[in-house]
Order: sequence, then structure tokens, then C-alpha cells
Amino acid sequence: MNTPIYALVKASPAALTLLGSPSPRFYAFGNAPQPGTTAYKLPYAVWQTAYGTPENYVNQRPDIDNWGIQVDAYAQSMQQARDVLMALRDALEGAAHIVSWGIEEREADTNLYRANFTVEFYTPR
Repeated sequence: MNTPIYALVKASPAALTLLGSPSPRFYAFGNAPQPGTTAYKLPYAVWQTAYGTPENYVNQRPDIDNWGIQVDAYAQSMQQARDVLMALRDALEGAAHIVSWGIEEREADTNLYRANFTVEFYTPR
């Protein structure tokens, strides 16, 4: 999978304001620092592939792939999670399309607020 998702977030002043600069707290799934480590800080966001499909043709191999990427924002308050999500939306739209708004919840085990969306990228092979 080859989408410009991290580069787009890193180029967004609004996202950097909320997620830190010069390297935003925007992690591929499974890579976010955990509580108790020195790198752990709120808010942060993660992304992961939710689905993907090649653009199939009858007479040739696919030349483009469609990637659905789920983006989750975590914060100490719902408003902060929403603010992060909107900054990420603004950073990604133009290069990708938001195709669904996901859940908003307070996670029982962490007490963190989470909000998410799914964004689609069409990437040439």
C-alpha cells in the first residue's frame, strides 16, 4: 500500500498544531506509543488499511488501486478528538475523499475519547 497519508498530515499546519511538530503524533496501526512510555502524549491519531481494491480491467492488469484508510483520533475530551479529526480531514481532502464518518466513543479501558472516519485514496501502481 502506497498512499501519501503521512506526508499530507505532516504538511498541514493545523494538524501539526494539534499533533505536534515537526513529526506529528500520527501513527500507522500498532505503532502508537503506549501509556507509561516517554513518547506517549495526547492527542494522537492512528491510521490503518480498512480495505483495498484494484481497478480491474478485462484486457489488462490493474494500473491503480483504491485504498480505504480508517483514521482514528484519540484525546482526553470528545471536543479535542473532534478537533483533531477535522484537522486531519482538512489535511487529506483534495488528495483523497472522506467516504464515511465512523463512531465516536469513550473507550472503557483507557477513558480516552475516540472519533474516526474512512478516507479513500486512488493510487497509481
